[in-house]
Amino acid sequence: MKKKMFAVTILIIVAILIIDANIKNTDYGNPDEYLKDIESTWGIDLKRAEKIIYYNNDQSGWHGDGYIYTVIKYNEVKPEGLFKWRKMDEKTVKEINACLDHLDVEKEERPRYKQCLYYSKEKEQDELYILREKNDQKKLYVLELLI
Repeated sequence: MKKKMFAVTILIIVAILIIDANIKNTDYGNPDEYLKDIESTWGIDLKRAEKIIYYNNDQSGWHGDGYIYTVIKYNEVKPEGLFKWRKMDEKTVKEINACLDHLDVEKEERPRYKQCLYYSKEKEQDELYILREKNDQKKLYVLELLI
């Protein structure tokens, strides 16, 4: 009887770990799925993207909290009309870099801040940053801080 209870307990723990790993490591190879998540979470329509160039997350909590960093490539949509863009400031660069450092994002995958404009949005304790380089109208850098 003890062996059966032990085996059932182990199976339940393994099932929980597998489910949790699948939730945390959602594959956003399809940009439409990622954009649907952005729209449902933030109420922002980022239009139709060609592909996701880079994706990284540390969603370390049970409820998907953590950092999510994504670089999205577009074929046609030019992002200048999507938001009221602001110039990058030192405080924002430090905040974003701290998150990207935490995720171990390589330098090649980071935006060139001196050439960037950004949009930010807060929702309760969560924050969203969307960056674009002035000379690259077909790429958006998206950082979500979910708590």
